[in-house]
Amino acid sequence: TNASALSPSSSSSEFGLQMMVSHTTEIVLLQCSERYYPMVTRLITDFATSISSLSAVEGMCRIVQAFACALPEQALPALVPLSCERITEEVNNDIGSQPSLSMHTQSHSETTLIWYASILSRLVNCQCGELLVKYKDQICATIKLMLEKCLSRQVYQLASSTLSRMVATMVMIYPERGHSVSSEMWASTEFQQNHFRYWGQHPEIDSESFKIEWHVAGAKEIDCVLDIVRSVVRPLVGKMDDLLDTMRDSPTNNVKNIDNVRMHRMLVALRFGVHCLGILIPPPCREVDAEELAKVIEEDNGAYDMPARYRLGKQVDAGYIFAEGTAEYHEILTIREEIGGIVARALAYMAESSEDNVENIKALILLAQSYM
Repeated sequence: TNASALSPSSSSSEFGLQMMVSHTTEIVLLQCSERYYPMVTRLITDFATSISSLSAVEGMCRIVQAFACALPEQALPALVPLSCERITEEVNNDIGSQPSLSMHTQSHSETTLIWYASILSRLVNCQCGELLVKYKDQICATIKLMLEKCLSRQVYQLASSTLSRMVATMVMIYPERGHSVSSEMWASTEFQQNHFRYWGQHPEIDSESFKIEWHVAGAKEIDCVLDIVRSVVRPLVGKMDDLLDTMRDSPTNNVKNIDNVRMHRMLVALRFGVHCLGILIPPPCREVDAEELAKVIEEDNGAYDMPARYRLGKQVDAGYIFAEGTAEYHEILTIREEIGGIVARALAYMAESSEDNVENIKALILLAQSYM
């Protein structure tokens, strides 16, 4: 059903149904026996490739994400190459090249492109960053192609979010599996033959850690993320600089709509690029003067009444893969500062020549918020 044509109550019911189906799918797949993996892979792959409907994108994405999180070893080989190939084919046929700042596409020709771009954005959100390393080149090539050729807002926003999600999956700390038992017990003959005896129980309940397996970025993932930042994120700064030069050299009344869309595309891509950098290093904070802070506390204003510069303080440096003082930290920090410089230049240009471009101003504000 087309959710946009439904009443608010019907739309809410459909959303609830989608959530229930995706949650049920994830739970079933997490506890699914290995002998059913080929069947599950075939069913979901056939379903994903047999239809492409804009009204079904969100529902399909929920199922794909449940599949990728529960069985990444099956989901990624089955759907990542396929999605990249279909996206590349569509983009090379000039699909998505029509300039548009609407988040709701009006062109049915973009249906297939948006369908597979949405699937790819959920696949990279799987719970196994190490498996993504194998597909890094293919995914990055697809993202760069969409950011270079596509002027449809929905498409380049999907490409940018895919980049950010991929970096997060590779370096962030999260539980790798959601099985109700540890991996050792899951692989044991006793559990395989009598798994029904453990339904509704957690045999590791007495263990302090519940034997949860946490994802921590390995050397391959770290190298992969650095390559992504160098080959995809950093070049965005130079492209934005060139675009601003082109637009500044044109008379104000001759700036074409296509240039405004290109600028919006770069602002969106840079915002997600900042998200990538924020995952890798802690945000730089100025040191708070201890005496000044003590004076504020003595005035008994309470934490919520403190000025923001004191209330925020310095964040805990936990979960970041590059420590302050390392060469990688300074490289990422330099790229971040370059993005800050281009944000300032874009702001100056808009203040002089583009005050009436509402969408670009909103995109710039979101980028500045992410940067700060």
